[in-house]
Amino acid sequence: MDAGEARSGLLEMIGGYRATALVTTAARLGLADLLAEGPVALGPLAERTGTRPDRLLQILRALVAVGLLESHPDGTFGTTPLAEPLRSDAEDSLHSAAIYFGAVSAPSFDSLHDLLRTDGSGFQDRHGTDFYGFLDSHPELAAHYNTIIAVDGLGDALAEAYDFTTAGSVADIGGGNGTTLAELLLARPHLEGTLQEIPHVIEEARRRLDDPALEGRARTTTGSFLDGIVPGADRYLLVRVLPNWNDEDALRILRHCAAAMTPEARLLIVDADMPERVTAGSFAPIGDLHALVHFGGKLRSRSELTVLLSAAGLRFSDTDTIPVPGRPQWSLSEVEVAR
Repeated sequence: MDAGEARSGLLEMIGGYRATALVTTAARLGLADLLAEGPVALGPLAERTGTRPDRLLQILRALVAVGLLESHPDGTFGTTPLAEPLRSDAEDSLHSAAIYFGAVSAPSFDSLHDLLRTDGSGFQDRHGTDFYGFLDSHPELAAHYNTIIAVDGLGDALAEAYDFTTAGSVADIGGGNGTTLAELLLARPHLEGTLQEIPHVIEEARRRLDDPALEGRARTTTGSFLDGIVPGADRYLLVRVLPNWNDEDALRILRHCAAAMTPEARLLIVDADMPERVTAGSFAPIGDLHALVHFGGKLRSRSELTVLLSAAGLRFSDTDTIPVPGRPQWSLSEVEVAR
């Protein structure tokens, strides 16, 4: 890379905030949905979005410039293939991600520099409350967040990756809207499942798990894993939970898990692992910053997690870390009560 290429690449990074704001605005206006049936002229678009035509035109031109829209000689605008995932009904839609990350996450990253000297989170500095308190008071954004974290296909992937033959029940702790648990139960009909979540999420989870195809094998329980874990399950799931918490709170969660587990039970931790040595292009360090900014948390290496598990009375089992099919950045680790 020569000096000119380096400068251009760095300038693109510096100006990334503009692209984020532009894509978020397009998602909030629902432009991909409005253009799903074909190109539309400026006037009708302004009317349908309740915006000023002159300023909407500036947005539309910028979206053309970055490749999300195309302009036609007759004055209409249409989508390009790049914009298709912004449709709210698209398979693997990024509509919720564009709104949530642009409206909630991006402003929180403004505090990244200040976090180096505090114990808090950038999210709290920016929004005046902690993350979960914010979701409680912003149900629309909470719905977008729950859509993002409910990764379609993850339950199927876990069923493929891990042998649940000897388990009769599974508890998904902090399981979001129930998508992962529902998929797992459908893939493994011998299992019964419990989802534990906090109040602002539990109603959506109940609707998802009230599926006739599950034949009554799923139930929900309301409660924070910071206060305790539902006892009695053969397998416990912690899917992308621990990075959201600092070491003190992560240890608290793990101790509650240990208290709920029998000697035969197993805890399955699904997360992105922080490698002991980071190289260019690594996924984990960016996810680590997300955890820091939003929660004051972090991704942990296996050695760091080993220390926390030991303090909680837990340990990794003899089973090797299991890759999650279709999710190369994630792995599944089996944990047991230390004897």
